[in-house]
Amino acid sequence: MGNILKQLRSRETIIGGLFVLATVLLLGLATAKLPVLLPLGGVVLAGLALFTYRSPFLALLVITFFLPFERIGSYDVAGITVRPSQILALILIVVWFLHGVINRNFRTQKNPIIIPLIAFLLINLVSLTGAANIQRSILVFAFTLFTIGFSLLIPNYVTDEVKLRRVIRILLITTTLVALFGLWQFFGDMIGLPTTLTGLREHYTKIVFGFPRIQSTALEPLYFANFLLIPIAVIYALLISRSSSIKMIRLLPLFILTVLNLVLTVSRGGYLGVIVIILVVSFVYLRKIFRWQFLVSLVVGIVVVWFFAIRALGFGDVFQLNAETFLTHIVDSFSGPAYTERIETFQWAEEAWRANPILGIGPGQYGPFVSAHPYIEPKEGWKIVNNEFIELLAETGVLGLAAFLVVIGSLVIRSLKAIVRARTPYLRALMTALLAALLGILAQYMTFSILYIMHVWFLIGLMVAVQNIILNPAVTEPDPTPEELASHTTIQPPQP
Repeated sequence: MGNILKQLRSRETIIGGLFVLATVLLLGLATAKLPVLLPLGGVVLAGLALFTYRSPFLALLVITFFLPFERIGSYDVAGITVRPSQILALILIVVWFLHGVINRNFRTQKNPIIIPLIAFLLINLVSLTGAANIQRSILVFAFTLFTIGFSLLIPNYVTDEVKLRRVIRILLITTTLVALFGLWQFFGDMIGLPTTLTGLREHYTKIVFGFPRIQSTALEPLYFANFLLIPIAVIYALLISRSSSIKMIRLLPLFILTVLNLVLTVSRGGYLGVIVIILVVSFVYLRKIFRWQFLVSLVVGIVVVWFFAIRALGFGDVFQLNAETFLTHIVDSFSGPAYTERIETFQWAEEAWRANPILGIGPGQYGPFVSAHPYIEPKEGWKIVNNEFIELLAETGVLGLAAFLVVIGSLVIRSLKAIVRARTPYLRALMTALLAALLGILAQYMTFSILYIMHVWFLIGLMVAVQNIILNPAVTEPDPTPEELASHTTIQPPQP
């Protein structure tokens, strides 16, 4: 037995070393323009590769922490923005493959959305044949494939309630940090700090509306609002159910902080998403809503958010002007330039769909389709439909949209089944929260259209993981690596 383990460890060490060497070489290619950073970058990436190879679940926790770091914390390489979460996720995918090669077993946990996801990807692949800008289409397809692949790995590493709790704690920790930074952005910009200190992009400063739209570490306010829907759903469900080991005195301030950040993004889609979340979670816990402890907490939260919102918008004439601007932007959704532009994009999307109603015009091809030339990107960037479902219809046709809806339908049905059968209050609350977050994100997807977002597919993968934990209590982890097996092979003392 000892010789077998020694051989396995030796083989694993060799493959792991080759993997580390490959990552260093890839980094060298990526940073060829900055040779001074190559040694440091190589060491860092090699360390990340080795860390992920030895502890995949811990790497997943690190990915969870870096999910909201889209713009701040990212690095541009060859026109592509590289983020820490993406690098680690790519390494994790390769690690899973290497473990499968070593163990000669690519067994994965049960995942009901694999077949419709494969169908969706195949439809995207076939629709490439009709792309006007094949390079962009291949790039968008690759990003979609990457994020979906990452999602499919999550159930393999989050296999019990203990690990699930650790993932949720890391999610709440990183949410706290980016939400505090969001407040710093808002009040820093209001008092006149430069964007180099606040991290805001120029067109989201107070110059536009009289008050800033916060984006925290995300690329856009709407992306930040989209991310916040996940922790808001989790915190709200835990507050109502009181099923978490985290005390309410900690959860309530975090809930207030995240909701206040969502308000300050001034994202209409985000507001729609959080309304959906509140309705879904409240419906599941209808009986517990009317407990006096929860009602007092809710009133306190509303008062605090209202107070800080007033302070944020200013006082006197400034407050009145900013408040009017704020309300006009939120309420005026069916008139004005933004509404006219949205109607125009829908008409172009219909025209694109009619060009190929079955398979669409190709992934990521709406922008080139409506541009003056399919290979010349406009200064403001490629246009999008600002409605994910309509964009999928235009780019992947009826078949692509149908496959995507089957994925969503499978997730919703299995989540409802898991909520009913959950054996612990915590699992029931978390499953409810994740389902509500998905429905909230889908509601916001009616106002923007980017499918390959890391935290969205993280949510989908985590939903499947929680479903498996609830519906199959005997679910086990993937086969242990030789090192893990060796670490648990110890000589037991004789029993008295």
